[in-house]
Amino acid sequence: MQASKISIGDIYAIKRGGVLQRFRVTGITTHRNNNGTSNEVTGFVIDDNNTSLTLGVAEIIGPYQEQFELAEKARKEKEERETIATAKENARKKLVAILYKKTGAPVQKDYGAPFRTAYDGADISDAGVQLLLDYFAKN
Repeated sequence: MQASKISIGDIYAIKRGGVLQRFRVTGITTHRNNNGTSNEVTGFVIDDNNTSLTLGVAEIIGPYQEQFELAEKARKEKEERETIATAKENARKKLVAILYKKTGAPVQKDYGAPFRTAYDGADISDAGVQLLLDYFAKN
């Protein structure tokens, strides 16, 4: 974040240990050197018993509320994707169980099994095709 966008007294988001935390700015110091200027932001971490810190401007992600809302939205979207993926996996497992039950074939877990679940669907081997043809011919 740019130093000019940081205001003393405001709360910004930082990441410590992979966790979003609130950081209240108490001061901004600009240092001049041969390469231009560098800025340090002083403040304290509200979520960590008001631990005092001095950070580089790049360590401040942005306004806390905005970053919190974005992180919460990303968490919900991930949760929804995982729920959908779990439902699809359960449906594939249920289909394979029904295929074994209807054809009367013994359940196999190895790669050459007549029916098995895969990442994006259910696989039916040539042996499985023959089992299904025999089942439909009888019924």
